[in-house]
Amino acid sequence: MGMLAYMTEMGVSGYGDRLSYEVSHGESYLQAITGRFSGPGLYLLDEAEGPLSFQSTLVLLHHLVDVVKHHDAQVIYSTHSPLVAAMPGAQLLELSEDGIEPCQWDELEMVRLWQTFLRHPGRMFG
Repeated sequence: MGMLAYMTEMGVSGYGDRLSYEVSHGESYLQAITGRFSGPGLYLLDEAEGPLSFQSTLVLLHHLVDVVKHHDAQVIYSTHSPLVAAMPGAQLLELSEDGIEPCQWDELEMVRLWQTFLRHPGRMFG
C-alpha cells in the first residue's frame, strides 16, 4: 500500500475520500495536493503536474491560485511546463547556464520549444 492510500485509509484529513488504488495515479495525487494545500503557508512543488492530465493540471493551478489569493499562501513551483508557468500572478525565474534570471512567459525557452513543436510537429521528427 502506498503512502496516499495509507493516509486515506487511516482517515487522515486532506488525503481524499477515495483510496489511491481506486483512482488513477494522477487523481490520487491531485486529491492529496488539493486536500493538503488548503491554508496559509509556503508550498514547495517540483513538477507536481507530472502525473496529471492537461485538465487535471488546470484544476491544480486553479486550486493554487485560490490558495494564494484567499489563504495567505505562497507557492514556489519548479516546472518544465508552459501551462504551469502561465499561472496568473507568477513571478517567473529561468535557470540556465548563465544563472537565474527573471523573465516573461513568452521569453522562456520551454515556451518557445513548445510553440515551435505545436506549430510544426513534423519538423521535430524530420
